[in-house]
Amino acid sequence: EDTASTKIGNISLLTEEGEAAFFFFTPYNKNLKESYAGSDLRLSLIASTGARFAVKSDKLKSSETLESVALEKEILIGATNRQESIEALEGLGDNEYVIQVVGEKIVIVGSDGVVTYKAIQRFLDMMTEENGFALPKSTNIREKAEYTPRPHPAGRTEA
Repeated sequence: EDTASTKIGNISLLTEEGEAAFFFFTPYNKNLKESYAGSDLRLSLIASTGARFAVKSDKLKSSETLESVALEKEILIGATNRQESIEALEGLGDNEYVIQVVGEKIVIVGSDGVVTYKAIQRFLDMMTEENGFALPKSTNIREKAEYTPRPHPAGRTEA
């Protein structure tokens, strides 16, 4: 077990060798904004850490099950098919997001794609070299995003 990513009370995005300790997962074909947000998060963390994070879709092949593909250390972005994402989404109000550590997984999800993107911005603000790109294992943030949806030309609200 690598000690850098499991320091007592913290969960680090990096191994002791400075390599990526997590895989990113985004929802497959559900919300492009969440997929783009995951890619932006990955690129931002590569730029700030030098580590090569991989981002994957949560799409399962016909021969796969969630249990067969789940990794111990995942960063779940948006409404993925993982139970941790599903539970974090429950009860979210309009413009709310959650950033939480569940076991060895980090869940970042908002009430819609734009709010998920706001959550990622908040998460990036928390990831600094000074704190070793780590979060307390007790992290459970639920906040309202400062965001007003634009009116859609067809009368719907864009999110």
